[in-house]
Amino acid sequence: MWINDIYIRRAQMTDIVALRAMQERSMRIIGRAYYAEDVLETFLRKISTMDDAVVAEGHYFVAIDIAGNYVGSGGWSRRAPGYSAHGESASLAPDSRVDNALVRSVFVDPDRARAGIGSGLMRHIEQDAYRLGIRDLRLMATLSGVDFYHARGYRSTGGGQIDLGDNASFGYVDMVKCLADEDVAARVAS
Repeated sequence: MWINDIYIRRAQMTDIVALRAMQERSMRIIGRAYYAEDVLETFLRKISTMDDAVVAEGHYFVAIDIAGNYVGSGGWSRRAPGYSAHGESASLAPDSRVDNALVRSVFVDPDRARAGIGSGLMRHIEQDAYRLGIRDLRLMATLSGVDFYHARGYRSTGGGQIDLGDNASFGYVDMVKCLADEDVAARVAS
């Protein structure tokens, strides 16, 4: 699917190395206004930016520009992320309902931030999830992503810290969006 000069497609396992490089760069540059450098580096070393399993699951997407550069990524999963064991977040615990899922690892290249790539990815993620029966999307927003998700209709449900050890922690905000709301369903179904 083309959106302006950006092509969005399902991620493949062969994309992972290039995706991680873009994601880590994004986290370091965009995240530095919200987290100390040592916290970002510890998070990247101990937690990473995404689980390979989310790509293998088939609901993870990449945004590629006309020159072939990875400029964004994101997806959804019914699996709890690996980092959930480090946090206090109840919303990241596995849920037995089949109509809800987690938005996972949404990143945009910092040189392309605020150009609609993240919004395009989120529309793609929500449409894919909705078509497969997902009615509630939950996520753990980095502090740098909270305003982005609020602008897309996600509401805060709490927050917490991921324990990184060595007296370091990584703050986040739990958020949710009901795709079954009439106006949301109409947008994502189109």
